[in-house]
Amino acid sequence: MSWLSSGSSNEELVNNMVSYGVLRDPKCISALHTVDRGSFVCSSMKEHAYKDEPVRGQISLGTAASQSPPTGVIHLSAPHMYASCLDALRLNEGDAMTFLNVGSGSGYLSCVVALVLGKRSVIHSVEIDPDVLDFAEGCVQEFKISHASSPKSASLPFPNAFHMEHGNGLCISPSSTLYDRIYIGAAISEEALPKITDLLAVGGVAVGPVGDSLVRITRSAGDGLRTERLSSVLFAPLREAPAVRPALPALTWSRSSHASHPDSFRESVKACLLCSAKPGVIINAAAFLPPEVWTHVFSFCGRQWFAEPSPPSPPIPTPPLALPASEPTAEELAEKLGRVELAARRLKEHFFSVLNGVPLERGDVHEILALGNFIDTLQVDGGGRGGGVADWNDDDDDDD
Repeated sequence: MSWLSSGSSNEELVNNMVSYGVLRDPKCISALHTVDRGSFVCSSMKEHAYKDEPVRGQISLGTAASQSPPTGVIHLSAPHMYASCLDALRLNEGDAMTFLNVGSGSGYLSCVVALVLGKRSVIHSVEIDPDVLDFAEGCVQEFKISHASSPKSASLPFPNAFHMEHGNGLCISPSSTLYDRIYIGAAISEEALPKITDLLAVGGVAVGPVGDSLVRITRSAGDGLRTERLSSVLFAPLREAPAVRPALPALTWSRSSHASHPDSFRESVKACLLCSAKPGVIINAAAFLPPEVWTHVFSFCGRQWFAEPSPPSPPIPTPPLALPASEPTAEELAEKLGRVELAARRLKEHFFSVLNGVPLERGDVHEILALGNFIDTLQVDGGGRGGGVADWNDDDDDDD
């Protein structure tokens, strides 16, 4: 009954989708009420903006329309299709999710998702057509200005980390960027699909048309992918050329991006930066790292690094030191000194690797933790300097 959802205004359109059961999630309903679909279509298609049907219109004139493929062509899916995709994406407000929109068009869906996910989310939109991107940037900017002065902005805040870039979504490198949710706005081929699924973080969900089927793909631990066919659809094909890599901001930690990271990451940062040493207290050796080093190390850790319990740490290079019940002999002291020197040398190697810009692998971090635990067994006196900063706090969520 999706065709019955058409209305004469954005409010009537959304209300009809709710009445006919097309739209159910309260947060999505509020976001769709807030983002006026009519503000994201070209002027020649305004009269069709609130009909429950796809919209396609030309925004550029002259030679652009005769090019192959033509530039400046705006495509918006039918409203009921967007509602189905929003439901399939399983958007979780407040989780500081990262969202990628491949073939983002006029920016309509990106704005809707931004309001659903909230202020702490990170929204990346990629559009291959520069004329469409220019149009979209204008639409999004107008919406942000009007929304900022609206009473709804308090309950539906727009995220600070909202980026639109020109480029080909198939050219994004998974080595630097992984996403919790991905929407594919045009029909992708089976052959090109791995270039998108490789961008999914563990637990991530991608929704979009693959051939003539709308599918949901979920990544589980161990690089497992589960594909569900949701319905039959007809989308325009995703453009695979030109091969322009989008200049997307890196999803790395910094003090300015702290608020848009998951709770598990934020808590871990706070714990490390607030650790301090008091005279006479046995502390972990990690507390001797100055905060400047910690902030550098965190920038090499993925957003979900602390989301799940870490696997058991691998064994340290030498057996753990068993503290003797009596005074150690000269040989035992020499052996202890040798082990301490080995641990210190390994820590020094990791330290200089980080300073030289070499990304930390998961195994490297496990070894650093194991070495710290090993040194901790030596009952190091806590009179040395701590690695914390007393003025660090986790309340700076309002990054401008």
